[in-house]
Amino acid sequence: LEQLTAAQRARYDELTAEHGLPETDALTLTTRAALDDLYTATVAEGAASTSAANWVLNDLAGHAGQEGFALTGQSLASLIGLVDGGNITSRVAKELLPDLLAGADPVALVKERGLERLDDEQAVREQVAAVVAAHPDELAAYRGGKSGLRGFFVGQVMRATGGRADPKLVQTLVEQALEA
Repeated sequence: LEQLTAAQRARYDELTAEHGLPETDALTLTTRAALDDLYTATVAEGAASTSAANWVLNDLAGHAGQEGFALTGQSLASLIGLVDGGNITSRVAKELLPDLLAGADPVALVKERGLERLDDEQAVREQVAAVVAAHPDELAAYRGGKSGLRGFFVGQVMRATGGRADPKLVQTLVEQALEA
């Protein structure tokens, strides 16, 4: 922190005190202007500060400021809103990143690709039943005491739905199916 300029120190203090960011995140944003600019624009568009920081620092740090980088704060805020609002899963959001980096609109991409989160209980229940039926050996092992296989079944259902299924609903329905 001693190496920060007065302006950087003020920005660091603002990020930690007013935005509630961890010190390491605030320091990275303070010292990397392209990241801070994207973070600031994203928060200005209504994204939660912690969500914006997580996306900027964890998923976009290697891309921000590079030639051809066309993701705007507005687009990132829209993507975060889709995830935080439960419209899409974070897995789907991460799959959209290459298109978003080139300037695509996340809402339009989700709509045209049919990527909305699948939370139709009957449709998910059918996928769970199909997965359980397709894996009788794993079902027998689960019922024989290998409770760790529950995660296997959840993963298979998520794979079968292309990552679109509501993860909490999948976990509930898998548990019900395995205990039936």
